[in-house]
Amino acid sequence: MVIVKETRPVAEGRNSSIELLRLLCMVFIVAYHAICKSPMWGEDKYRAVSLVFHIGVPVFVLISGYYQIQFRLKSMCRFVGMVVFYVLLLFGLNWYFGEPKGNLFYALTPISHAAFWDLWFVPCYFMLFLVSPFYNKLINRMTNKELWALFLALAIVNYYLGWLFKAPSLYRGANLFNFLVIYTAGTLVHRYQHLFDKFSRGGVIIVYILLNISAWIGYLFLPFGKTFWFRLFFNYDSPMMLVNSILLFSCFNKACFSNKAVNTVLKSNFAIYLLHANCIVVPLFASFFYSHFYDRNTLLTLASVVAYSVVVCLICLCVDMVFRRLHWLLSDGLLYKPLKALKSHVTAMTSR
Repeated sequence: MVIVKETRPVAEGRNSSIELLRLLCMVFIVAYHAICKSPMWGEDKYRAVSLVFHIGVPVFVLISGYYQIQFRLKSMCRFVGMVVFYVLLLFGLNWYFGEPKGNLFYALTPISHAAFWDLWFVPCYFMLFLVSPFYNKLINRMTNKELWALFLALAIVNYYLGWLFKAPSLYRGANLFNFLVIYTAGTLVHRYQHLFDKFSRGGVIIVYILLNISAWIGYLFLPFGKTFWFRLFFNYDSPMMLVNSILLFSCFNKACFSNKAVNTVLKSNFAIYLLHANCIVVPLFASFFYSHFYDRNTLLTLASVVAYSVVVCLICLCVDMVFRRLHWLLSDGLLYKPLKALKSHVTAMTSR
């Protein structure tokens, strides 16, 4: 019987290859949104390619489960502060340059009203952040068999009721329950890392590529490709999405290195998700893209989508490097210090 200690040792340095994986996931997210929010979504060849790009969110959650979220009050406040800061910024841009979306109250409460910005990931991840210290304590005390049992129980509910039978509360996987399934899978990957180390990096990359080629071919040519096959590789609550995420994570986890500059710049990864779909960038891309590339050559079209996604990600990283200190300062002053004082007061009251 193997029992894992309740707490994990903190790594000496961040794995820069995983930070690059997070950046790649953001490129995938931007590319997927460029396809699904355009006329390309109506064409099977581009919708098939979107299956490759739709993996970004599950990989983020898998990484969180592998390393486990370390809850800190300051980190939570800075996360909330960053979201509010950029959502208010985007609300102002939309109000000035385009049609306002939502209202000021929604912009001030994006953690609970993020749907109108297509930022559903924000409240889901925030809820995962809140429950993580209790969930970590539970699963880190479990034996490997107990953890497998928990994962299988969660997976049966998620994949059987959610993915297979489309239960309304679980279907598509944009919810906390599916995040907990993926998070638990990440912890299992961490425990069995010694087994993953036996596979060569090249072999894992080949399997990942072949799996995604099969997704593309199956969608276009199988008689059930646009129904069952699409759901199998597209839905967040699909078991194949989890397998695909583990393969992509393993490709990068095997290339372990640490670079301080890379880690510092890529602290702004999440800002890409918040900033990339705004009223300035999207219309400019649409007018330029559809007049120069669209429907002329499929490969050229896809290359332009990837190039656009990379450029947008780099611009968003630069924007957050400029504003990072500001939204940290506001978060620390308006959220962290008052909550820290309240915590100290409650602790003093309860210790009497």
